[in-house]
Amino acid sequence: MPVDPYEIFRKNSGRMSESSVNDLWAGQVDALREWHVNRNLKDVCLVLNTGAGKTLIGALVSQSLVNETRGKVLYACGSIQLVEQTREKFESYGLKPTTYYNRKFSNENYDQCQAVCITTYQAIFNGRSKFFNEDIEAIIFDDAHTAEGMIKNHFSLDIRRQQFSELYDSLCSIFQPYYHKVGKAGTFAEIRSGQNAKVELIHPSEVASNKSTICSLLEKGGVSENTDTLFSWTYLKDHIDICSIYISSGIIQITPPFIPVSRLSYFNSEIRRVYLTATMLGEDAFIRTFSKLPDKVIAPDTPAGQCERLILFPAKSSNVADDLMAAKELVKAEKTLIITPNNAAASRWEDCAELPSRNEFPESMQAFKDSNSDDKIVVAARYDGIDLPGDTCRVLVLDGLPMGSSLIDKYLWESLKLAKSLRSIIACRIVQSLGRISRGLSDYGVVLVVERDYVKWLSQPKNQAALPEFIQKQFMLGADISSDAEGYQDLKKVMMQCLERDDEWLDVYETYMEDCEVEPEELDSDELVRFAKSEVKFSEYLWERNYAEAAKCLTEILNYAFAISDSLGAWYAFWLGYCYELAGDEQNSNILYRRATGVSKNLPKIFGAVESIDSLPTNQMVEIVNQFEVAGGSNLNIPKNMALNLQGLSDGASSNTTEESLRALGQYLGLDSSRPDKEVGVGPDVLWVSDNIAFCIEAKSGKKIKGSYTKRNVGQLMNHIQWVQDEHPEVEKIIPVFVGPEVSVSDSASPTEDMCVAGLAKFKVLGEELVAAYQDIASKAIPLDLSEHVRETLDLRGWNWADLSQNFDYVALK
Repeated sequence: MPVDPYEIFRKNSGRMSESSVNDLWAGQVDALREWHVNRNLKDVCLVLNTGAGKTLIGALVSQSLVNETRGKVLYACGSIQLVEQTREKFESYGLKPTTYYNRKFSNENYDQCQAVCITTYQAIFNGRSKFFNEDIEAIIFDDAHTAEGMIKNHFSLDIRRQQFSELYDSLCSIFQPYYHKVGKAGTFAEIRSGQNAKVELIHPSEVASNKSTICSLLEKGGVSENTDTLFSWTYLKDHIDICSIYISSGIIQITPPFIPVSRLSYFNSEIRRVYLTATMLGEDAFIRTFSKLPDKVIAPDTPAGQCERLILFPAKSSNVADDLMAAKELVKAEKTLIITPNNAAASRWEDCAELPSRNEFPESMQAFKDSNSDDKIVVAARYDGIDLPGDTCRVLVLDGLPMGSSLIDKYLWESLKLAKSLRSIIACRIVQSLGRISRGLSDYGVVLVVERDYVKWLSQPKNQAALPEFIQKQFMLGADISSDAEGYQDLKKVMMQCLERDDEWLDVYETYMEDCEVEPEELDSDELVRFAKSEVKFSEYLWERNYAEAAKCLTEILNYAFAISDSLGAWYAFWLGYCYELAGDEQNSNILYRRATGVSKNLPKIFGAVESIDSLPTNQMVEIVNQFEVAGGSNLNIPKNMALNLQGLSDGASSNTTEESLRALGQYLGLDSSRPDKEVGVGPDVLWVSDNIAFCIEAKSGKKIKGSYTKRNVGQLMNHIQWVQDEHPEVEKIIPVFVGPEVSVSDSASPTEDMCVAGLAKFKVLGEELVAAYQDIASKAIPLDLSEHVRETLDLRGWNWADLSQNFDYVALK
């Protein structure tokens, strides 16, 4: 039996029924030759653009591995529908594969080691997979860029309220006392009643202390018997206390904070793995998905997949007040595919498009594909597995940023704002989405991007840089066209020019794509790869309950993570704190918990320093109380490195150090303090928020201010005020502040009446006074009366946020 994949192709050429395959393309030949040379490597990734013949490559590689090893080789697809499509393709190439789904093999060729077994990711990764006990020689992961969500789903136990109503209520009742203790009983009640769409993370200490009760309820609730839950239950049943638990109004989700993929036998050193993909994941995302980087990436240079696209942003056009309504009008007469991140977003289209259920989807999609009318179909969180080439569909609407539909994804994005670590996954899903209606080099289509967060994400240079350069150019062209358009009619005109192959549009497109130059952006890629590797090792050791080794994995990257992203650093510190708690080190555990919650207010608080937080009148007092560390007995310590963390308030510090010290000062004042520009790439340098009052801070100390604040400086601050209004609608008062030299504005600048400026020295004085006040409180308070001492200090010093924000010694900017 031939082992060289090209020889397999040549030998089978007489048996092929696929009319479009007469010979291999140059890119396919290059890919096969390079893979054959590197076939003994354990992990090889083959990247071929949509339309470049990836399935044929997969067929030849998989049969080559079967012929070489005379063993069992698996080929993973995303769905049963794709298994059947792939089987048909393989058979058209003259091969005789086996398929496996619904617990049935189609023939004996796989068992006899004569052919590959085409099956689903679900069949391979579910907790009771029959393949765990097979002697697997190799696995081909088709559409490897889609594996992240599917693998995560198999480690996620979802208790859906509609399906397990009694179990859902019983689990909520376990955690209700905790929310009373930490002063969030109202929020928890709103979530349970469906009045609040927020996702809450249960503190892992509460999970650990109620482990036996939780497991008993889950068993009695039937999760070990229901087909929707029994496979993930197999993974999680002995590890509930080292999982994260999220609660929303409709679902309770139990899942590891970091998926222990490396514990699966498929990723051991004895098995070879080939990853087929049209969209290469970012290296950090690849590691989180498959626990390692490929030993070799093979990406032949081919123009396949570089389809012509007109990408429009209705929100960027003047006179368009509602981009959703504009999009509906633009596609009214066009056959259109609409992709949304979830069912809630999909429901926005129910007045004009079909919303098929999961069971109805295959039949509905085939009917849509065959239709010649202006039908519209909307699909939620389906970024792959839909092929609508050529005239089957020319118009695509992307409504809602594809940040993932699971509760952990929603929590990490909305509550923690882990924009940097999620960037490559989001970019990959965007590229996947674009490929649904654009397949071959000669294909073309129109894409409408709808929804504020989506448009904003794509407007940020570092996010654009995570996309292929060809697609970056298309987004840049579309943004320019949309901004120049004066309303719906202009957008409709250029849309029809594209669809009707107007020469003017074709000339503009060709010229722009040839002349446009994309400026490179630094994306912290090396650091993110390092973090991802540490997450994998942490998850492995934590799963084994080797808490000491797990702690080392996050400890060695913690400060680096904080330097890249405060939110990411807080996430690591939180789980590192829990790791120390499980190891019995209460002191370090509390330090890390407080460091985490001091930076990210949406992480759950540890309860212990105060007997009754419910009685505290303001969020500010609660946060200050939580800054203190209980040192044993009744002794209190001020936050570790408090004075050191405020050193950037002195002249001569770098801009980054000054901004971080301003953020830390806000934290120690008990405010929700963050650095939006650093963490999400947009917004003010520093933001302090509490009790519906915000300080919107632009730090100009350490930056060159040549005698006055310029029109550009003032305009930048105005933009950031708008950002705060958009992102924090609960804020009733915004105080825009330049922290820097107390000088006037230039003649061309027009500051608003509420803009002000304060020298850095004033913040330094406040910081020094705050450290001294903390020390005084720690010297005379005990945990039981800590809140009263905090109350007295805030009243005496005039530091209650409503007073401080009003009376701080800033001067009007004129």
